Amino acid sequence: MNKKLFLTLTTFLAISALPITVYANSSWYWISNSRPWDILPIVAVATIIIEVFIINKFGKVNKLYKTAFAVIIANLLSFAMPYILRCFNELYDFEQMINNTPSYTVTAVFLLMTLIIEMPFVYFSLQKSSDNQKHLILSILSSNVATTILVAATERIICKGTW
Repeated sequence: MNKKLFLTLTTFLAISALPITVYANSSWYWISNSRPWDILPIVAVATIIIEVFIINKFGKVNKLYKTAFAVIIANLLSFAMPYILRCFNELYDFEQMINNTPSYTVTAVFLLMTLIIEMPFVYFSLQKSSDNQKHLILSILSSNVATTILVAATERIICKGTW
């Protein structure tokens, strides 16, 4: 197969596989009493507890307070980042964004952002305290993937919205 045909087919498949969504903000409304912002404190605490346990035990750190401190700071940064970035949206103020847009916090992009922010912060904070750097990296990665999936599911179960 020649390169032009391959490029054309690849481009066509990529374009047809990507969703093209138009948000008509005026018609979005939450049908539940809870918004993602409302459940954030609860899921943040659960996330921190799970991550501290996994990283401290399986990352072979065995310094609970140091692990907790690193995980708390990293989670504060990663949970705040989507809201901080969304505040640069000039169409809506923060309250309008929370109440009138389909603003689920936790998505695949959030997982990527979490890994970009939390992985290096927690790793560099705990690398000297860990008995095994490979286990530390795997524990940070697996705990963040697990808690991100858990929070995403919780958001979508508790916070319902529709167009």
